[in-house]
Amino acid sequence: MQTISDKFLSAAYNNHIGNFYTLFELSIFLYLYYHVLNRRVIRLLVLSIAVGYLLLFLITTGPSLQHLNSTTQTTRDFILIACAIGYFFFLIVDLPASKLQRLPMFWINSSVLFFFSCTFILSLSI
Repeated sequence: MQTISDKFLSAAYNNHIGNFYTLFELSIFLYLYYHVLNRRVIRLLVLSIAVGYLLLFLITTGPSLQHLNSTTQTTRDFILIACAIGYFFFLIVDLPASKLQRLPMFWINSSVLFFFSCTFILSLSI
Protein backbone atom coordinates (compact mmCIF):
# COMPACT_ATOMS: atom_id res chain seq x y z
CA MET A 1 0.00 0.00 0.00
CA GLN A 2 2.91 2.33 0.64
CA THR A 3 4.22 1.78 -2.88
CA ILE A 4 0.77 2.35 -4.38
CA SER A 5 0.28 5.52 -2.36
CA ASP A 6 3.69 6.75 -3.48
CA LYS A 7 2.83 6.18 -7.15
CA PHE A 8 -0.76 7.42 -7.24
CA LEU A 9 -1.18 9.77 -4.31
CA SER A 10 1.62 11.66 -2.70
CA ALA A 11 4.69 10.55 -0.80
CA ALA A 12 3.26 12.41 2.19
CA TYR A 13 0.83 9.54 2.83
CA ASN A 14 3.51 6.83 3.13
CA ASN A 15 4.08 7.33 6.83
CA HIS A 16 0.32 7.42 7.54
CA ILE A 17 -0.01 3.95 6.07
CA GLY A 18 3.11 2.72 7.90
CA ASN A 19 1.84 4.00 11.24
CA PHE A 20 -1.58 2.42 10.84
CA TYR A 21 -0.04 -0.82 9.60
CA THR A 22 1.94 -1.03 12.85
CA LEU A 23 -1.31 -0.82 14.82
CA PHE A 24 -3.06 -3.31 12.52
CA GLU A 25 -0.18 -5.80 12.65
CA LEU A 26 0.00 -5.80 16.43
CA SER A 27 -3.77 -6.17 16.66
CA ILE A 28 -3.72 -9.25 14.45
CA PHE A 29 -0.92 -10.93 16.41
CA LEU A 30 -2.47 -10.10 19.78
CA TYR A 31 -5.76 -11.55 18.53
CA LEU A 32 -3.87 -14.71 17.55
CA TYR A 33 -2.17 -14.99 20.95
CA TYR A 34 -5.49 -14.26 22.67
CA HIS A 35 -7.06 -17.32 21.05
CA VAL A 36 -4.03 -19.59 21.33
CA LEU A 37 -3.42 -19.01 25.04
CA ASN A 38 -6.30 -20.55 26.95
CA ARG A 39 -5.75 -19.11 30.41
CA ARG A 40 -8.07 -16.38 31.60
CA VAL A 41 -5.36 -14.32 33.32
CA ILE A 42 -3.21 -14.35 30.20
CA ARG A 43 -6.16 -13.37 28.03
CA LEU A 44 -6.89 -10.41 30.30
CA LEU A 45 -3.22 -9.45 30.11
CA VAL A 46 -3.31 -9.58 26.30
CA LEU A 47 -6.44 -7.39 26.25
CA SER A 48 -4.90 -4.86 28.62
CA ILE A 49 -1.73 -4.75 26.52
CA ALA A 50 -3.86 -4.10 23.41
CA VAL A 51 -5.74 -1.25 25.10
CA GLY A 52 -2.52 0.21 26.50
CA TYR A 53 -0.85 0.09 23.10
CA LEU A 54 -3.86 1.75 21.49
CA LEU A 55 -3.62 4.59 24.00
CA LEU A 56 0.13 4.90 23.41
CA PHE A 57 -0.49 4.91 19.66
CA LEU A 58 -3.08 7.68 19.92
CA ILE A 59 -0.92 9.78 22.23
CA THR A 60 2.32 9.49 20.27
CA THR A 61 1.08 9.53 16.68
CA GLY A 62 -1.87 11.88 17.08
CA PRO A 63 0.06 15.15 16.83
CA SER A 64 2.33 14.06 13.98
CA LEU A 65 0.80 11.31 11.88
CA GLN A 66 2.90 12.21 8.86
CA HIS A 67 6.13 11.20 10.64
CA LEU A 68 7.15 7.60 11.18
CA ASN A 69 6.88 6.91 14.88
CA SER A 70 9.67 4.78 16.31
CA THR A 71 8.12 4.65 19.79
CA THR A 72 5.12 2.66 18.61
CA GLN A 73 7.26 0.41 16.42
CA THR A 74 9.73 -0.35 19.20
CA THR A 75 6.88 -1.00 21.65
CA ARG A 76 5.18 -3.29 19.10
CA ASP A 77 8.38 -5.26 18.65
CA PHE A 78 8.91 -5.59 22.40
CA ILE A 79 5.30 -6.70 22.99
CA LEU A 80 5.47 -9.36 20.29
CA ILE A 81 8.84 -10.64 21.53
CA ALA A 82 7.33 -10.96 25.02
CA CYS A 83 4.24 -12.73 23.64
CA ALA A 84 6.39 -15.15 21.64
CA ILE A 85 8.54 -15.99 24.66
CA GLY A 86 5.39 -16.38 26.74
CA TYR A 87 3.92 -18.77 24.21
CA PHE A 88 7.11 -20.85 24.24
CA PHE A 89 6.82 -20.99 28.03
CA PHE A 90 3.20 -22.11 27.61
CA LEU A 91 4.34 -24.85 25.22
CA ILE A 92 7.00 -26.07 27.64
CA VAL A 93 4.61 -26.19 30.58
CA ASP A 94 1.57 -27.73 28.86
CA LEU A 95 3.23 -29.59 25.95
CA PRO A 96 0.13 -30.13 23.74
CA ALA A 97 1.91 -32.54 21.38
CA SER A 98 4.77 -35.01 21.63
CA LYS A 99 6.55 -33.43 18.66
CA LEU A 100 6.53 -29.64 18.66
CA GLN A 101 7.66 -29.50 15.04
CA ARG A 102 4.23 -30.74 13.97
CA LEU A 103 2.42 -27.79 15.53
CA PRO A 104 1.88 -24.96 13.02
CA MET A 105 1.71 -22.41 15.82
CA PHE A 106 5.23 -23.42 16.89
CA TRP A 107 6.56 -22.32 13.52
CA ILE A 108 4.43 -19.18 13.40
CA ASN A 109 5.63 -18.24 16.87
CA SER A 110 9.25 -18.96 15.93
CA SER A 111 8.99 -16.67 12.93
CA VAL A 112 7.35 -13.94 15.04
CA LEU A 113 10.18 -14.16 17.55
CA PHE A 114 12.87 -14.12 14.88
CA PHE A 115 11.38 -11.32 12.79
CA PHE A 116 10.49 -8.94 15.59
CA SER A 117 13.72 -9.50 17.50
CA CYS A 118 15.57 -8.45 14.35
CA THR A 119 13.37 -5.43 13.68
CA PHE A 120 13.57 -4.37 17.34
CA ILE A 121 17.10 -3.07 16.76
CA LEU A 122 16.02 -1.32 13.55
CA SER A 123 13.08 0.31 15.34
CA LEU A 124 15.39 1.59 18.05
CA SER A 125 17.62 3.23 15.44
CA ILE A 126 14.84 5.16 13.66
